Formats: sequence, C-alpha cells, structure tokens
Amino acid sequence: MNEKRSTHRLDIELPAVIEMEDAKKSLALATTINISGTGVCMLSKQRFNTGQELVLKINLPQEGQVAIHVKVVWVKEAMNFNTREYVAGIRITDAMKFDEAKFIKFYADKLIEFFKGKND
Repeated sequence: MNEKRSTHRLDIELPAVIEMEDAKKSLALATTINISGTGVCMLSKQRFNTGQELVLKINLPQEGQVAIHVKVVWVKEAMNFNTREYVAGIRITDAMKFDEAKFIKFYADKLIEFFKGKND
C-alpha cells in the first residue's frame, strides 16, 4: 500500500467508545493510537469491517465528549499478550458537523504544540 498522508499524524492515546450503525446500535471500547485532521488509528478487541460506518465517541481533554462519524478504511489483527485485538484506520466522513469540527480544532491545537516543541 503506497498511501500518501494529507495530514500529519500525532501519537495521542484517548479512550473511545464505538457505536456501530447496525440495527442493535452495538457498542465497543477502543483506544486511539494516533490522530490526524482526517482520521484516527485505533485499537479495539472488536473487529470492524472495511467500509463499515461507525460513530467514534471520544472525551477530549478540554472540549468534552465528541461524536465523530467515521468509516473504516483498513483493519489489521494484532496479538497483545495472548489477546486478539484489532488495529483499524478510520476516516472522518463529514468534517463540517459540529463535533467533527471540535475534533479537528483539538488536532490543530495539538499539531501547533508539536511543532512549537520541535522549534524550542
């Protein structure tokens, strides 16, 4: 896979709840591995399917909980201390909604902090 990223990724771990857009509105727990202005890489015990639409709920440190509509782009299996987990890349599907905009602002603020730290 020769993919070029359009935005810088930041290693930020945040607990998350995933709401699956199925008939049961199932929930799963996850942790972000890194974030960008267009998506998130996350770790979960729940296996997701490529193309699956989800709602990612994250508590941002200052902004509170945001619910972001996302789509699964890729999934890889990962063994962690004899426990099967899955790493998934997810893309924000509508950056113009209120919570998605709050998430992107959080990302932009962290990106500024990251680059300021490199210049100090």
